[in-house]
Amino acid sequence: MGPEGGFMVEGMRSFVLSCGEASGDAYVGLLARELRAQGFAGELWGMCGPRGASAGVTPRWSFQELQLMGISEVIPALPRLFRLREEMIRAICEARPGGVVMVDSPDFHLPLARGLRRRGYEGKLFSLAPPTAWAWRPGRVKTLELFSLVFPLFPFEDRFFRSHGVRSAFRGHPLLDEPSLAPSDRRDPPRRVALLPGSRPSEVRRLGEVLGGVGRRLKELGMEPELSLAPSLEAPDREFLRRAAEGLSLSEDPGPELMRRADLVVGACGTAAVEALLLRRFMVVLYRGSWSSHLAYRLLVRTPFVALPNLLLDRPIYPELLQGEVREERIVKEVLRYVEDLSFRSSVDQELRRGRERLGDPGALAFWARAVREELTSSEGVGA
Repeated sequence: MGPEGGFMVEGMRSFVLSCGEASGDAYVGLLARELRAQGFAGELWGMCGPRGASAGVTPRWSFQELQLMGISEVIPALPRLFRLREEMIRAICEARPGGVVMVDSPDFHLPLARGLRRRGYEGKLFSLAPPTAWAWRPGRVKTLELFSLVFPLFPFEDRFFRSHGVRSAFRGHPLLDEPSLAPSDRRDPPRRVALLPGSRPSEVRRLGEVLGGVGRRLKELGMEPELSLAPSLEAPDREFLRRAAEGLSLSEDPGPELMRRADLVVGACGTAAVEALLLRRFMVVLYRGSWSSHLAYRLLVRTPFVALPNLLLDRPIYPELLQGEVREERIVKEVLRYVEDLSFRSSVDQELRRGRERLGDPGALAFWARAVREELTSSEGVGA
């Protein structure tokens, strides 16, 4: 233990954090700050984005390296991803950090973990937002045995991992600690609509034009749509969205801020659905991937829903429109149902309150940092 409550395994100079998308970068930034708050004095480095970097993580690699969606995008990128993985394995084995936290992106991080162990890396491995082996490809649970500890985001995941012999630690969803996601009142009847095409370039290209069309239709009906330009998007994707959203208000604010001032949400499936649940905002969830990705989903995924709030509540509280269902008229129909049907709106709002309660307790970030601290200090000589 270091002075003033700080912690440092003897000789340990650094700690690695790695993520491959915007939501993972948010967790990297939050965890990095909490590790510092609890006294970690070594270097933090790895693969991250602007939020990790702003929290003091040195970005040896950019999280944009993994901004891929679906089989059709991954296959051409495989040689580059193999080189990246090899470069990271070599750098980590040479630096011998005390531990590595891998956030989400399991198709990259699980092989990374296997490669590190094969090369003799003996430091602690942590998986934050571990793979959804409960939904598909359950064999991935075996690889999780390489990790000292996994930190799932949902209570049903914790139960699943524990039942399969994986060391799992859960307190609650980390977004419960975000002040910007505290529940807030909306207008009644709802009028403002947040349109979220996503943060991945492929999502933006597949959803941008249809959301632009939805926004214009809603505007003609007297509603107030606002389309998000995710801060992490590159210039070509931002310009694409600006063209797709002609005649609409655009927002470069973070997604939660845009959702908070909206009354309901339409957007890409992912973390935004959990954020909408926390804010108690109704959401129409969209997913449009490549045909190969959708075929794999249909063949392999064993859950009835794609949106995590629906899985939490075990009912489709958020309409899910997939692939060919992602059409302007269908989306507008779901929006108007919520706006015009008072009985339906009241039922949804009640379920949203119940869903928030199912996300566990606040304090996940401090809990994770303490667990990492205990693992790192539980044995000497695990790395440098």
